[in-house]
Amino acid sequence: MKKIFTLVFCVLAAFTANAQVEIVKDGKTVADGETIEFFAQEENFGTEEEPFYFITCAPTEPMLVNKGSSETSVNILVEKETGNEEFSWCILGSCKPFLDKSMSQTITLAPGAKEGLQLHAEGFNAGEYKSVNAKVTVKANGQTQKFTIKFTYANPSGIESTNADQLSVANNQLSYRFSNIADRQLNIYGVSGRLVKSEGLSQNGVVSLNGLHRGVYIYEILANGKRTAAHKFVVK
Repeated sequence: MKKIFTLVFCVLAAFTANAQVEIVKDGKTVADGETIEFFAQEENFGTEEEPFYFITCAPTEPMLVNKGSSETSVNILVEKETGNEEFSWCILGSCKPFLDKSMSQTITLAPGAKEGLQLHAEGFNAGEYKSVNAKVTVKANGQTQKFTIKFTYANPSGIESTNADQLSVANNQLSYRFSNIADRQLNIYGVSGRLVKSEGLSQNGVVSLNGLHRGVYIYEILANGKRTAAHKFVVK
């Protein structure tokens, strides 16, 4: 009897291993309870004299990846944090407006297949800088994973705190001078939202950007845990 029980247990364990679903962003597995951030992009489709801004935040990631060897059903529940954010949700080629506080969809992933979540934040208006969150619960093969997606529309002009603060990017370095002393943190993100550099700041100084590859980045300054500045810059 003991041998039969052991055999059944091994079969069940093998089935679980053959139907493994992971959530991946930038090639890295998203941990249970993690918060991942995406930045809205602001584009002026008008002129300098008569601007017409269009703000988009439409990431394909994170990806749902079936790393097992068997087909599996995946249920995804998305919940708005406050209930009044505007989203659309495109998955498996079908785009749906997100009208209620929560929405649930079930998809089937073939072995080795991956599918982008494609949750798009749409409620950003020019000059109304804010962040909105969506909580995501993924259930597959009797397992549950939860994470939060943060969509941020940051001030592209740079300084939000006070005119006395000075921030500039030139010659592969960020120079800064603040008008007061605070517990400040610099975070630098790639356009995909991945954090690539983070360090504490004093009242004035410079931060080398030599370790960054060529491309577009966004930096934010946190003072006592609150964002006081955010700006897009290019490393050439």
